[in-house]
Amino acid sequence: MAPLSSGDKFRVRQPGGEWAPLAEAYLREATEYEWTWETEEMPERLAMGGVPLAYRSGKNGVEGRFITPFQSGHVEFALNRESYPNYVYPDERKLTTAQFELMMTDILEEADVCFQYAGLTLPMESEGKDRRISWAQWNYVDYGFQELAGIVRRILERPLRRLRNEEVLMRREQVKSVSVATTRWLERHYGDDEGGAAIPPHVVTSIRREHYGIYENALLKRFLSELQGLLLQYMVCGLPEVQEKARTYMDRVQYWLRQELFQGIAAHRGPIQVSTILRKHPVYRLGYLWFERLYRHGKARWGFGVPFPLKDTFALYEIWCYMQLVRLFRRKGLLQETQALYRTAGERLFLSLAKHRESRVSLVEGYALYYQRVFRWNSPTLYSFTQQMEPDITIEDGKRVLVFDPKYRVPANVGTALGEMHKYRDGIVSRENDSPAVEAVFILTPSRGGPEDELRYFQEWYHERYRMGAIELAPGKGESEALERAVDRFFRSGL
Repeated sequence: MAPLSSGDKFRVRQPGGEWAPLAEAYLREATEYEWTWETEEMPERLAMGGVPLAYRSGKNGVEGRFITPFQSGHVEFALNRESYPNYVYPDERKLTTAQFELMMTDILEEADVCFQYAGLTLPMESEGKDRRISWAQWNYVDYGFQELAGIVRRILERPLRRLRNEEVLMRREQVKSVSVATTRWLERHYGDDEGGAAIPPHVVTSIRREHYGIYENALLKRFLSELQGLLLQYMVCGLPEVQEKARTYMDRVQYWLRQELFQGIAAHRGPIQVSTILRKHPVYRLGYLWFERLYRHGKARWGFGVPFPLKDTFALYEIWCYMQLVRLFRRKGLLQETQALYRTAGERLFLSLAKHRESRVSLVEGYALYYQRVFRWNSPTLYSFTQQMEPDITIEDGKRVLVFDPKYRVPANVGTALGEMHKYRDGIVSRENDSPAVEAVFILTPSRGGPEDELRYFQEWYHERYRMGAIELAPGKGESEALERAVDRFFRSGL
């Protein structure tokens, strides 16, 4: 009988599962495994995919744990001088790239819609040209009008001009120089004077005058005229604060257009070309860029306070679930104020949603929707009498709490995950009477995958009877009726 190879002595399993040789092990991405290696000597080299594995001494050798990569594909285990290939299979619960992109789109679109509830006048980024008025465009005009005023003031102080030859009729005593045009005119009109003088008392001559009729000034007049038209629309938009500011800005624009620079020239018509002056002149260039960005608000873009690599899909899924609830309340007309969703850094606006950063959205009748709500021992109204608790999503009215815990991947099964939710139901209490404050707890998951006996956790009777359970909420599958029913029950019970 041939002796066992190192690969046969190296066995792996999921926590609580059965051991299997490395060659026969079924590995799934982003999953934790235990391993043991029967060896009499300490390993010289032990790595997975080139990454060394940490280990400790065991009964018959060494043992430890590893987490497979967050992507499927071939992986190679190095045991001393030998290599053993294996394959990491995709997780069937994993969201696809299309669903990942859909989550990003849903979050940013809802952030754009909710911005009107925020009461903020802050800069934001956008892309895509659109000549229709929008909140993003008004935000740009309001925030950048002082910059535009400075640019126009500098142009009015020192506008670009060009010399132009003009033929004028003047007294012959005032002619300072005789040009070719003057000589030709005299040849045609020599002796035409009724008094018999050889040179008439008034002579047509050519003089050089400065004028403002250049392409860049005509283009600036066109831009200001278009801005005037936009402000007229904002003056009747129905928002008192916007209308008042639009009237103030309109007065300034009309004052600029009455200046001498724009009185003698016509606004440019036709296609716009970027001339050398628009590219290199320090002031005209700034003016062109300001108006060029004026219509780039077809699609607003919002930044995140933290980056989201693909492997951190679980964090993005939590934010997506939170924004789905924001969307639900907005659709029901319960949304009141969303200012806490946003924060500024320099001249950029971010969604203020991240781990360990509490965010609050005000709802009607004193209700509030929280992200990363923190309950401590010294919290004023609702507190935790054990450890600090930080459920992902909560809905509160000051006395009662509804908890949602998004689980992108349930570690073992839904039942185990629900068992962990008892800490919220039992550990968060009201300071008024020390009674449990959490009315219900639900897990949000993008998949119903798992044993058949776990399907009851998703059923309506289970939710109503035990005030806990699981709700399927996945990108691209539309709005969840189970989620809406859970929210409606919470609001009805508070009446």
